[in-house]
Amino acid sequence: MLLKEMVTAFKKEDVKSVYTLFKDDKIMNAKQEKAMLTDRNKNWAEKMPEIMQKESSFFAVGGAHLMGENGIIQLLRSKGYTVKPVLSL
Repeated sequence: MLLKEMVTAFKKEDVKSVYTLFKDDKIMNAKQEKAMLTDRNKNWAEKMPEIMQKESSFFAVGGAHLMGENGIIQLLRSKGYTVKPVLSL
């Protein structure tokens, strides 16, 4: 059931729901979340500005990496960047 909800949210481009569902304890525990999301997001948010300064850039990441206080969107916004979604490609 959880996977079906995730797929439905993904198809609707509802990244908030994808993030909420992905954070469910049935999917991963706190240690896994830190390793799979938080640490990776912080690492990317440090490397992305260097890449963006060199050339115009497009980054594609999984929906679970976008939301939350340690999500890519918030991390880049806290560095002063404007982050816009690209929907319905």
